[in-house]
Amino acid sequence: MIQSATKQHLSPETIHALAAEVHAAPLSDSRELGNGYYNTALRLSYADGLVVVLKIAPHPSTKVLRQEDALLQTEVETLRYVSSHSDIPVPQVLSHCTSSPHVESPYLVLEHLAGVSLDSLMEEMDPHQLEQAYGIVGKYARELHELQMPFFARPTHRGDTWCQAFSDMINDVLLDAEDVCADLGVPSGEIRDTVAACAPSLCAVSTASLLHRDLWPGNVFYDVSSSRITRIIDWERAVFGDPLMEFVCALLEGLYVLGPRSAFYRSYGRTDTFTLDERVRLDLYTVYLALLLNVEGYFRDYRDPRQESQLRATVASLITRLQNDRT
Repeated sequence: MIQSATKQHLSPETIHALAAEVHAAPLSDSRELGNGYYNTALRLSYADGLVVVLKIAPHPSTKVLRQEDALLQTEVETLRYVSSHSDIPVPQVLSHCTSSPHVESPYLVLEHLAGVSLDSLMEEMDPHQLEQAYGIVGKYARELHELQMPFFARPTHRGDTWCQAFSDMINDVLLDAEDVCADLGVPSGEIRDTVAACAPSLCAVSTASLLHRDLWPGNVFYDVSSSRITRIIDWERAVFGDPLMEFVCALLEGLYVLGPRSAFYRSYGRTDTFTLDERVRLDLYTVYLALLLNVEGYFRDYRDPRQESQLRATVASLITRLQNDRT
């Protein structure tokens, strides 16, 4: 069970009251789904056979990252949009409540779909099975990126250009880091200057594609017997932007070696070699992700010194490379 300062600890009485608000039948069982780091997630099972997932946002008094404003609303809008515009398997939104007498936070009710995360299956799968799975993830990523909008970032935080939207995303994380005195490995001013110097590469992005932005194996549920992805979850961090950012978030490019990259790229419909502009953007997105992973630990109270050291080293190395690329 992952412990995080953003999760709420609900009493049995509160859980039963929420369950009654969600569905009229008696509650037969409730269990916390403990793999997430941000929301409180419960599986509610009712006497009439209905099973749902209840996601509750952090308490309004909880300090969260700037980019985490209205995440639950983002997830609701994204799930509804994806389900109505694509064949990507996502859980159905059953209800969304912004005002309840039982909790001060908004909550979301989703259909519960049986299955196991790809992350928990990877050690048991043979190389061929793993390649198949990553190929399907690449196929769905391509389908997702074909969904486009005339604006960048989130519907609640729109930008006219990707350069501006991404610069705002970086700046938000740096401001969060300054709030908690996080050690980033590189001064925040130097990071801002480096991003600004890379503006020509960011300005090359003219199409705003829908990005899941957290498409790692823990959010992909897979059925080995049918070689099928049964659902993709946790859409609250979705943005409209550069598809290359998905490669960093799905494959953790530049941070870890994760899964058969070539199968993902092949099914996506591109090679895993990149132009200089693309390489610059991938490095920028890896810097962003490393900063985010580092800083969020300060907010969640799950600091990991070894990981923080690795993330600082990644940021320092990539900032140096980006500076050299611009000279």
